[in-house]
Amino acid sequence: MSTTENNSTEFQESLEEQGEFLSKVKDWLYLCLSKWYWFIACVVVCLVLSQIKILRTTPVYTRTAKVIIKSNEVGTTLSKMGDEFEGIGRMGLQLDLTDEIISMQAIDVITEVVRNLHLDMNYSVPGVWRSEVLYDATLPVTTNILDIDDNSSASFCVKLNSGEAVLSNFVLNGTPQSGSIKCKVASVVETPVGKVAVMPTTYYNRNASYPKMDVSRSPILSAVYEYRGKLSIYKTGSRIVDVKVNDYSTKRADDFISTLIAVNNGNWIKDKNQVMVSTSLFINDRLQIIERELGNVESDISDYKSANLMPSVSAVTGVNFDKSNSTNDVIFSLNNQISIAHFVRNLVVNLSSSSQLIPINSGISNPVVSEQISHYNNLMLHRNNLAANSSEQNPLVVDMDRQLAELRNVVINAIDNHVLALEQNLSAYGGLERDAKARLAANPQQAKFLLSIERQQKVKESLYLFLLQKREENELSQAFTAYNTRIVEQPIGSDSPTSPKKNKIRMIALVLGLCIPAVIIIGRELLNTSVRTRKDLEKLSIPFLGEIPYALDSIKISKKNKKKKRRDTKTKGAKNENFEEHPTIFVKHASRNYINEAFRVLRSNIDFMKGGEKSRVIMFTSYNPGSGKSFITANLSVAMAITDIKVAVLDCDLRHASLSGYLPKTKIGLANYLAGKVDDYHQVCVRSEKYPSITVFPVDSIPPNPTELLNKDRLKLLIKQLREEYDYVLIDCPPLDIVADTFIVARYVDQTVFVVRANLMERSLLVDLEALYKQGTYPNLSIILNATVEEVGYYSHRYNYKYGYKYGYKYGYKYGYHPHNYYHEEDEEGEGGESGEDMNR
Repeated sequence: MSTTENNSTEFQESLEEQGEFLSKVKDWLYLCLSKWYWFIACVVVCLVLSQIKILRTTPVYTRTAKVIIKSNEVGTTLSKMGDEFEGIGRMGLQLDLTDEIISMQAIDVITEVVRNLHLDMNYSVPGVWRSEVLYDATLPVTTNILDIDDNSSASFCVKLNSGEAVLSNFVLNGTPQSGSIKCKVASVVETPVGKVAVMPTTYYNRNASYPKMDVSRSPILSAVYEYRGKLSIYKTGSRIVDVKVNDYSTKRADDFISTLIAVNNGNWIKDKNQVMVSTSLFINDRLQIIERELGNVESDISDYKSANLMPSVSAVTGVNFDKSNSTNDVIFSLNNQISIAHFVRNLVVNLSSSSQLIPINSGISNPVVSEQISHYNNLMLHRNNLAANSSEQNPLVVDMDRQLAELRNVVINAIDNHVLALEQNLSAYGGLERDAKARLAANPQQAKFLLSIERQQKVKESLYLFLLQKREENELSQAFTAYNTRIVEQPIGSDSPTSPKKNKIRMIALVLGLCIPAVIIIGRELLNTSVRTRKDLEKLSIPFLGEIPYALDSIKISKKNKKKKRRDTKTKGAKNENFEEHPTIFVKHASRNYINEAFRVLRSNIDFMKGGEKSRVIMFTSYNPGSGKSFITANLSVAMAITDIKVAVLDCDLRHASLSGYLPKTKIGLANYLAGKVDDYHQVCVRSEKYPSITVFPVDSIPPNPTELLNKDRLKLLIKQLREEYDYVLIDCPPLDIVADTFIVARYVDQTVFVVRANLMERSLLVDLEALYKQGTYPNLSIILNATVEEVGYYSHRYNYKYGYKYGYKYGYKYGYHPHNYYHEEDEEGEGGESGEDMNR
């Protein structure tokens, strides 16, 4: 097979599957529309129940507040000082909005709210449909059970009258308690559920009349979980959250939100204060440690400076440097003086002339030497003056020369002493210079050691001052800590309740009202495994003769005929005067209703299958009793007789004799003939008065041995004789596989018509029927589908039939045909009818 053919086959199969599905959906739709009264009844019931639910449900109101959660700007590290330490008194992690929402919904927080507002106590007043919740302005008094356990529940009733309260109907933990207590308002009274405090609210009026009030106390944990379920918090901005609460009272919902925020802020302050207290303890401990360490460092510095005579490193360095410089200057000066003294001494020693003077300002700083040189020079000037006025040999001059020589020796000795003193001073200053240089050389090591200690001192001093500052900041923060949350939009909400949602409940009720019948109808249809329509027979290879519509209530008749048929139903067992007047004979002459059209189509198909044969013997059978074999046999015989076809009808169902019920009671019948009690078969037949071409062979009395009677040659002989006299011989037989009667009769017939009753025969039996056809067990097996029903839309009749005789609706109707009028004027005159029984049986 080519690819094109495969694609064509697949496309055709797809179209068939799609068409089958659409057809099934259409069938379901028509089936549901035919039961429109089910839907109306169910919708009405559901709407009534929904309204009852609305009336009995306490309205729930929704209140929503917008809350801003402030950011917690905190430090994250202590690795740096200065700006990085900002906020050390508020140690904590950066605020997370999700964490804050979870914290607000915590059990502990809601528990505190419940306790603060006493939400475990519920007050209500019974109403016609529901109890009205009391709170705030509608609540005259409050009650509090003082000594009850948190896990216990209790309830009682309170009746107020002129400043007194009567407590009754006590129930503790589900157990009723007897007694009735009367007490004053604003008092505590002992009751079976414990001590109860009855306190008036600001709205209590002593002279007012109040209805009986129901008070119930639920366990704390139950109330907490109840309100936790009513609470929802979700983010609407970077730091904005919406707090939504559903409650029976708008004021209680507002109070719950406000108290929740207050409790959350209180917990926030408590947590912050705990952090700050811990921070203060930490800072104080660190201050003590650092103060102790700082004292030790300062002692070390003081001891070292005292030991090394160092007020400070810079001062010691300057002193040593100045000392070294000054010592060098003194040494330089001493060296100069020594040199000058030696020069002057050599000058004195090596005077070239006895009259030469000694230089006075030679640089010798010794006053003794200077004085002696000055005395020498003065004496020399006097001698020179005397020698100039006299001669060198002047005794005075000679004496002065002698004095000058001695004085010169004195000067030389003085200079020598002066040099010796200078050399001693030079030696002393040399030691000082070496000592200063040694101190300068040792100063870097001392400075290094001292600098290290001083650095520790500065670090500890800075940290000490910083912790002192932060301790003060922490104290200020603890005194002025701001709340973490703030309500930016007070709780608001609609005055209309959000629950119950009336329109939604009514819509659900409407949908349920439509779905429940649809589910039941379609479910019954899906669970129905019987043959229902011709579609179920399409896969069979057995020839299909036609289908007969369901006859019960299918033809409208006049009130006169209805009354007549009711009388016929009441007079059960009454004799029928004529075969053609039986209530289930729907085929009438010139009648155009669809029952007649169905049997005309069936007659035409049988004529077509007969071909050129002179006569034809047809046997009607089925798998199930009550399939309508007798009904079809009787009406088909009338349909044939209308066209002047000679028909013989045999009731070979000797066990039930259904066809015989169409005739008045006779004295003899087919059973007598087969038993040999009657020799002429004409004696056991009944002819129709209206249709003389119909001859019926009733059973008469039920024989005890039907199988044996049918197995005799008299049945064969009878059928042979009837072939010669009639055009058709129609035989009504028992069902297959129940008795052997049908198999015996099948040996003498030309055609077997198998009657399949819709909604009776199981589809699983079609496999066996197909096998019988292929095996040829029964001659010329064909099928008639009986009692088919297709229920359609609102304005149509209950039954419409997908059947070839729709042709009859459109062809040949001269009498103002309307698709909903499935009857003719003739029917109102009594030619069509209905019965309380199942006509198609």
